[in-house]
Parts: sequence; C-alpha cells; structure tokens
Amino acid sequence: MRPKGRQRHLLGVVWLCLTFSAPAQELKGIAIGQLKLIPTLGLSIGYDGNLARVDSSVQESYNTADGGYFILVSPGIRLEAPTDKSLFSLAWEKDYKRHKDSSTNDTSDWNLRAKWDWEPTPRTDIGLFASWTDGHVERGEGTRQGDLALLPLEQDQYESRSWGASWTYGALGSRGRLSLSYSETELDYTNNPEYTEMQDRESNMFGATLFVRVRPKTSALVGVRYENFDYTLDSFSLNPTVSTLDGDSRYLFVGVTWDVSARTNGRIDYGWHQKNFDAPDRSPYDSNFWRASVDWSPRTYSTFVLQYTRDTRETIGYGDYILRDEVSLAWRHSWAPRFSTTVEYGIGTDDPEPSPRKDDYTTWGISARWQLWRHMQLGLGWKYYERDANEEGFDYYKNILLLTIEGSL
Repeated sequence: MRPKGRQRHLLGVVWLCLTFSAPAQELKGIAIGQLKLIPTLGLSIGYDGNLARVDSSVQESYNTADGGYFILVSPGIRLEAPTDKSLFSLAWEKDYKRHKDSSTNDTSDWNLRAKWDWEPTPRTDIGLFASWTDGHVERGEGTRQGDLALLPLEQDQYESRSWGASWTYGALGSRGRLSLSYSETELDYTNNPEYTEMQDRESNMFGATLFVRVRPKTSALVGVRYENFDYTLDSFSLNPTVSTLDGDSRYLFVGVTWDVSARTNGRIDYGWHQKNFDAPDRSPYDSNFWRASVDWSPRTYSTFVLQYTRDTRETIGYGDYILRDEVSLAWRHSWAPRFSTTVEYGIGTDDPEPSPRKDDYTTWGISARWQLWRHMQLGLGWKYYERDANEEGFDYYKNILLLTIEGSL
C-alpha cells in the first residue's frame, strides 16, 4: 500500500517516471551467485512552464514562475534473491533535479524499499514489505498554494516510512480466495514547519477481501477496510483553536474482478465509506465510494486503460477532508516492435468539506518511446495541467516538455 500524504506533487516527477518507464521485460542484470543485481540510470532534460503553479496574472511577481529548464538524473539499483518458493527484492532509487534559473526549486529525493514474497504451499501466499522515502511536495501544491507558493522558501520536504504484510489463501482460479493485508505509515515533514507541521501523522490500515468465483475467469468480491489517523499536533499551530484531525475511515464494499480473455480484464469496487473524527466539531463523511480499473486490448499491440475513483483524502489545510472524484483514460499503442506512444486524458474534482472552495483538474498528455536496443530507450513527451478553482488566486495551467534517455543492465 502506498504511503499517504504525497498530495498533488505526484503530477510532476512521478509522471515523468511512469511515462518513460522501461517496458515489461526480464532484465538480465549482474549475477552474483544466486543473486541478481540490476543497476539503472535515467537522464531527463525538460521545461516546466509554470514552476510555482500560480495564475498567469501574478507570475511576474515570482522570477521563475513563468517557466524554467531543468535536468533530472535518476540512478537506481535493485537486488533480487530468488528461491523455489520465494523472492526477496531490495531497491534504491534517487532523483536529482536541478533547475537552470532557480535553485530554490532544486530537489534531491530517494526511496528505499524491500519486499519478500513467499509461497509455502500452492494455495498460500505471504508478503512482507517496508519502504523509506525522502521526498518533496511540488511548489504550488500541498499547504502552500496560490500566493503562498511565491514565498522564497524551499519546497516542502518530508520523510515517509511504511511497512506491512499480506496473506492470501486460495489459488487463482479456485472457488474461493481470502486476502488479508495490514500496513503502517509514518509521515514527517522536515522543513517549513509553520506550514507543514500540521501534516505530520501516523496511520495504519487493515483490509480483508473475499473472492468467490462465479465464472471460470470472473469472481465476485466483498471486502472491508479500516484506516486510523493519529496526527502529531493536537491542533494547527497557525490556529490553536482548530481541533485535532485524528480519526478513522471505514469501508464496506462489493465488486467484481475479471480476466476473461487476452482482450479485457479489470476490477470494480462499490460501497459505503464513513470517515469519522475524534473531535465532535469536525464534519464526518458518510456516503458511497467507488474505484474501477479496466484494461481493454482490441489488438495485442494496443491497449486502453480506464480508471475511475471516488474517495476521501486527508486535508491540506482546506476543510476537514477532501472528497476527490477522478477519471482517466490512456491509450498505449505499439506502432513497431521498438516504437510506441501513449495518449492520456484525465479530469478530477477536489471538494474540501466543509469549505466553499472547489477545484477542477484537467490533464492532457502524449509521449513516445523508442527502444534503441535491449537495455536503452529514448522518450519524448508533453503534459498539460490545469486547475480551475472557484476561489480567486488558485487557478493555474502549465505545460511540461521532457526528453529522457534510460538505461539498465
């Protein structure tokens, strides 16, 4: 399970990694006895048309808000230790991002994660994972949006530590299958405390899902999930009268999952979601939620991916929580064995409750990838973002252009 608290900065560097990620293939790596070592390296040169995510009418008040060139260097290394019934992996990734005209926007992120998958019997799967991330929130997102993004401060930085376990009983294709999972996450911001310390928190999650096969490759499911949030501060330091954000989220859902042919597979969940707060003056959420992911491949070389979700997220200073609706569609097409393109479109709404503010998001993107040879690829892409808020000072649009070359062994 991914750590929470990464907000909308995922729209930036993470998109760069996903757009030009290596194709699914078996990397040879370097053999060390039974171990396999896989080093990777990525180099990107790009242009960001609106570094601070501010309205065009105020861009002139910030010397680099109107755009800037940057270089992103991404080294990584992965260690794999396979056995007959298990696989242990340890991976480290680093992102060095440097801007031509604005050192305050420079970042240096890294992630370390370990994972162990064990299959003691044909019907039992056990998994353990742990991760440690040193990351940042993109300027103009998180708790400093609008004019606050123009302050001469470094981007908000955080550390996220998480660990968890999963257990599944029942083989794929069996009549019934039960899956249990548990995880804990700690989120601590490390700078700009006057704006970030109210976001420090710990959380834990427990989930259980029962799958029942109703057709050879189709299963109905029913599940529950419980999440608990414990904030470090009992109140916002900027406003001591604001009460704690401690609370929990509860989910009860039904759904269906299928993999009926080489052409289509997916999963749809729909259910009830309740978000409660320990403080009686906070506004709870008690309504429905859903999530859907469907892949359709009319040809082996062409795939459409549709995703649609409705769920709550932790507040970033506006309202008690954020109700988010988002839908995206991507088309991935291989025109030749070594050349492919991706076109994507997405829309979403962030509705902080209770708050008069409401944000609508739109994203467009197109990218191309050339596989130069087995372990080297070249990528070129364009991405457009737009936020349309009903409160003055929070609208923005931006373009990102990116040229990337990636290599691995």
